[in-house]
Amino acid sequence: MKPDHNLLCQTRPLYNEPYHIVRPLLPIRMQHGPRMIEWAEHTFGPAGERVRGIVGQTVKVREPGLRYYVDPTAFWFRHSKDRDCFVTHWTQELKNEYIYC
Repeated sequence: MKPDHNLLCQTRPLYNEPYHIVRPLLPIRMQHGPRMIEWAEHTFGPAGERVRGIVGQTVKVREPGLRYYVDPTAFWFRHSKDRDCFVTHWTQELKNEYIYC
């Protein structure tokens, strides 16, 4: 399944490990952010403390190596299969919403 164009995907290091990032665009984040976090917690368990940092600077977390993190703009997944699960679910969810709007 092709990811929804509102979900930007990239990979960045976090404590020398690659993390797979999904960054929902602002309108989607504003409308669905709390539901996305709730879904992720239900599916993957509690998130690590929110990622802190500024674009271009070192990203820091309190507990390195956790399954995933949530920051105000993105979801950071340690494993690509978790990122793929998130993207697949939310691509379908957003597609269904657009159909019924």
